[in-house]
This record gives sequence, C-alpha cells and structure tokens, in this order.
Amino acid sequence: MTTAAARGTPGWVALRLAAPGTGRPNPRGATRMLLALIGPLMVGLAIGEPVLGMIAALAAFFTALIEPVGGYRTHVTAYLLMVPVNAAIAALASAVAGTVWQAGLAGLAVGVASGILIGSTSRLAVVGPFPLVLFIVVQGTAPQPAIWAAAAAAATGAMWVALASLAAMPFAPFAPAQVHVAEGWKAVALLAREPGSERRHAMALSALETARATLVAIHRGSPRWQRRRRQLWASTLQAEGAMVAIIGLGSSDTPVDDVLVEADRYATALARYSVWRRTIPDPSALRAAVAAFAAEMERRAALCADPREAAVALAPSRPARRLLQRLERGGDALHDAHPEAPPIPEHIPRPILAPIRASARWSSPGLRHGLRLGIGAGGLMAIIGAGGGDFLDLTTHGPWVTITLVDVLAPALGASIQRTTQRALGTAAGAILAAALIWLLGDPWLVAWAAIALGATAAFIRYVNYAWFMALFTPLVLLIASTAAPMGPGIAGQRFVATLVGCGLGFVLATLLLPTREASRLPAALADAVDATADGITAGLDAARSGGSTIDLATTQGDAMRAADAALEIVDGVTMASLARRGPDAPLADLQASTVALIERMAVMGTRMPERARVVPGTIDAVTTVVTVLRDVAGCIRDCRPPADAPALDHLLDPAWTDLGEAERAGRPDPVAEGLVDGLAGIIDATERLRAAAARWAGAPAPS
Repeated sequence: MTTAAARGTPGWVALRLAAPGTGRPNPRGATRMLLALIGPLMVGLAIGEPVLGMIAALAAFFTALIEPVGGYRTHVTAYLLMVPVNAAIAALASAVAGTVWQAGLAGLAVGVASGILIGSTSRLAVVGPFPLVLFIVVQGTAPQPAIWAAAAAAATGAMWVALASLAAMPFAPFAPAQVHVAEGWKAVALLAREPGSERRHAMALSALETARATLVAIHRGSPRWQRRRRQLWASTLQAEGAMVAIIGLGSSDTPVDDVLVEADRYATALARYSVWRRTIPDPSALRAAVAAFAAEMERRAALCADPREAAVALAPSRPARRLLQRLERGGDALHDAHPEAPPIPEHIPRPILAPIRASARWSSPGLRHGLRLGIGAGGLMAIIGAGGGDFLDLTTHGPWVTITLVDVLAPALGASIQRTTQRALGTAAGAILAAALIWLLGDPWLVAWAAIALGATAAFIRYVNYAWFMALFTPLVLLIASTAAPMGPGIAGQRFVATLVGCGLGFVLATLLLPTREASRLPAALADAVDATADGITAGLDAARSGGSTIDLATTQGDAMRAADAALEIVDGVTMASLARRGPDAPLADLQASTVALIERMAVMGTRMPERARVVPGTIDAVTTVVTVLRDVAGCIRDCRPPADAPALDHLLDPAWTDLGEAERAGRPDPVAEGLVDGLAGIIDATERLRAAAARWAGAPAPS
C-alpha cells in the first residue's frame, strides 16, 4: 500500500532522531519561558543585583515549567501557588547555607516532601521536584544573599510568570481552549499523513484527550463562552471520530492516498479555524476525493463473483465516508450556534489533601521516592558543608552534583536508569555548548540573552525528547549562573564531571536504597487494568441503554485509570532487567502500551455516551464479545499463556453501521448514536492490538 508518509518527510524529524518521545513541540511553553527569563535576568543586571536576578530567574524557570490541564484560572492558581512555596524554600535555603547538620536535615525534609508530592495525584503535585532544586541552588549560592532578599527574589520570579502570562493571554501557556482543540485537529492531520504510525496515533489520542480535559475543566464563564465551549466540545468529539476513521483506512490494503491528502488539508484548515475563525474551510475537494474512492471500491466490488468478496471490496469505502462526515461536522460545529453533541461531563476537581496522605504511607512509592531524594540531597549538602573544596571543588560544584542526583532519581528503578543514561548524554553535548558560549560571549548581558534563547528553545522541545531538553538544560543553568558570577569556559568541563558524579550516585541510590523493583508484579497489574477496563465498557453501554448520565461512569472509568496508573507506577520507563526476562523485543513494554491505549479509548467512548441514546442494533453483541475477549486476555496475562483463538472483531459493528447508514439515507441521521459506535470501533481496534500484544508476550522466549 502507498502510505501518506511517502508524500513527504514529516516535520521535526531532526528532533526525533534519538529516543523520540510522543510529544509535540510546544510553542506556548517557549513563549512562557521567554517571558519568564527575560524579566528577572534583565532587571537583576540593570539594578546591579545579578545574584538576586539569578534566584528570581530560577524561580520563574521552575514556575514556567508547570503545565496543569485547564484554563486561565487553573494556571494562574498553580503559578500563584508557587509564589509562597518559592519564597519559603529560598528563605530556608539561605538560612541553612554553609552549615552541615542544618542543611542536611532541611534537605532531607524538602526531599521527602517533594517525593510525596510527585507520587500523589493531588493538584499540588504540579509543584513536583522544583522546590528541592531551588533549595539546592540557593543553598549553594555564593555570595549568599540575605534571607529576606532571597525570599523576595524567588517570590518575585514566580509572580512574574503569572503576571507576564496574563499580559500575553493569546500566547499564554494556559492558552484558550480553542488552541487545544486546534492542536487536536492538527494531530488528526498528522495522523492522516501516517495512518499506520503508532506514534501519530498516540499523539492524536494525547492531543484530543488534552482538549477534552481542558474543556471539562473550564466550566465557568459567560453565556458567550459557554456557547463557544459547546462548539469546541462538539468539534473535538468529531475529531475523535475522524481519528478512528483514519486508523480504519490506514489498515486497508487499498490505495487511499487521495482521501488522506485531502483529510490532512481539511483537518489542518479546521485547526486554523478553531483559533482564528476567519474563513470556513471548503470541504468540496475532500468530498470529491471520497466520492472517487467510493466509486473505485464499487467498481471493484462489481467485478467480484462472490457476494462476500464484494462486501470485503466495498468495506474501505465505509471509513472513508465516516471520515468525510466527521470532518464536515467538525467544521459545522465550530460555527453552528447550537451544535449537536452529548452534554459536557461535569467538572469534578481533584482532591488536594487525601492523595497526599495516601502517598505518605510506607507502602506508597511516593514516600520511598521521597526518602531517596531526601537522603541523597540532604546527605550531599551535609558533605558539602563539612568537606569544603577537597573533592571536585565541592563548594563550587556540589550543588550541581546534587541537582543531577535529584533530576535522575524517579519513583521507579527503570525510569531512573533511563534518565541517568539520557542525562549523561545530554550533559555531554550541553557542556560543550556552554563552554563555547561562555568563551565567545563573556559579557553578562550577552550571556543572559543566550540563556533566554536557550530556555525558550528547551521549553519548545521539552515534550519531543527528554535527552535534547537536557542537552539544553545544562548550558541554560550554567549561563544563568554566569550572569551572577562570570565564569571561564573551563567551568563547563568541571560541571560535566560533577554531573557524571551525580548520575553515578543517582544510579546507586535508585538501585540500592529502597528500590522499586516491582517489575514482576507488572503482568498482574496490567491484567487488573484490563479487567477494570472491561467493567468500564460494560458500564458505558449500560448507561446508554438505560438513558443514564455520563457522570455515572466516573467511578468505573476512574477505577480503570487508577489500575493503569498502578501498572505505570511499577514500570515507568521499564527496567532493562524486566525487558530481558521476556526476550529482546520488549514484548512486556508492548503489552503495557497496548493496555494504556485501550484504557484511553475507553475513556473517549465514555464521554461520548449520550444522555438519552437509543441502543444501535449490533452494539450489544459487539460489547459482549469485546468484554469476553478482554476477560480472557486478562486471565492469559496473569497466567502467562497465549489468548484463545477467536474470530476477528472488526466486523462486529457491521449491523450498527448498516442501521445508521439507512437512517441517514432516510433523512434521519443520528450523530449521537454514531458517536457511540465510533467509540466502540476504537475500542475494538484497541482490543485486537491488546490481544496480539498478549500473544507476543506469552510466546516470547525466556532468556537463556
């Protein structure tokens, strides 16, 4: 089959050459980082207080890295939360600077608190490890500013991010919801270019989930905003249906390039229209491509003597027509005053204190991670205070060792190993770049501008590739520090050695100090997640049959997501050892990814459930079969055996599509029911992938 990928090279290829992630470049994050760094650094140099400018810039940098899901209120709340946190941390760090036991105990306390926050699902978890890193930097600053001055500088840096972002609302990191919807449509367009790409599929799922979560979270506002919110919601649901249709076309053996090219163009136009609302996209070219494709399928079907072969030949025209419908309705929803769509689910804010208490229990990976952070950071601070400059000139470079240690440690052993490797590689490139920039620039003002440029670039590629982000993170911190205390180019090499020491210490602590070696529990955790997903799917159909509310699905879907989170918590990044147990092709990681994809599809279907939906013919049998398959797969994962042979699932919804097609030809289209069937189609596709992944995992050879 000729794929859309052959039409041209996808964008950002260079950024994805090494260990590519599933994220996309982040222009809003780059804009926010630019605003965050430019104010503190420029003001600090202008008033002759470069040390305070550096502290403010670091506080602004850590604040700007926060990206909670939601609208203006959510982001401003998170930024304002960082004001007292940064101030308190900077004051504490300044108070214990140069001491031994005080610095060690303070580092232990801050580290444990940071780990508990990281391991929780509280809204405060957005703070993450940033307070600990700021504590380390300020504690190691020389000359040390006064306590009140350090606190004021840190608070000002965090406040500046909130104020600067509010002043630039159209480009703010908490961009209006239509920007998230636009990113969803753009991800659909990218999927049309590579319909068989798992990476593009994951990007589309992530972008559309973010759009939906944002629209649910921004539930307050004027009547005008509520109308716009419903338009964006209806358009996002159509984008999800378009994504499912594109995946269906991508699995076809027929040439669909013309349809996908036009789908790419139209989805891209919808992405622009979601934000600017200027020219309504014209679907005529897309209609012509789909009509030509359907005519070709009918011609092929007419040549088939066997009716079953004719039906198979006609099958690809169905997802093509669905794609056309979803794209057209997605455009209509953006300018219709009252678009048809299921109600937007009620916003249920996440609790604050209960998840933190749960994460503070001994059985929680969050507490164990916090102890690793605290013991490592606090111990190093105590050593720095007691040892002076004998080893690696600890007085100067000790904070950098500690920062590296904090950065590479993760709640799970596998993620720590992965971060250690990426940090070492990224630091090597970053140290060379920092040495060159410091040597070439010299002047603090030029160094500050270089730091601002690198900070914006790092934020831009942060979700594309962690190693690339860290390659820029190293020179960024070096350059920010150079604005307060000019350094020679040799400092980069010394910091590089210090970073390697931090990586080594992080590896030792992750491996030996309360290690989270729970990879053996991963299959059972994944099986629990599959079972919970089956419960959620069943509950979703029950809600549709009884006319219940989508709000009723929150409990079952939450259970499934928590079960998946438990599995991801066990293997975050997946340890090399766990992969080796099941063979060289990492089938365990494949099984994990397939489980998460299934749960994401289930969540999509759940919010598409209508409040008063008629049950489409064939959906009950389809769901019953899917749930049976999922139960079997869960048992197979627990027992490490291949799933039982079963017929293909892709034809289960044929009666449903036939019924919906007849209703549409009769002038009675039912977009609500179509949304339900679209969601089920996505779940069937994900179930097939999961069954195949489970078979590969069970059949993988054990290592010799």
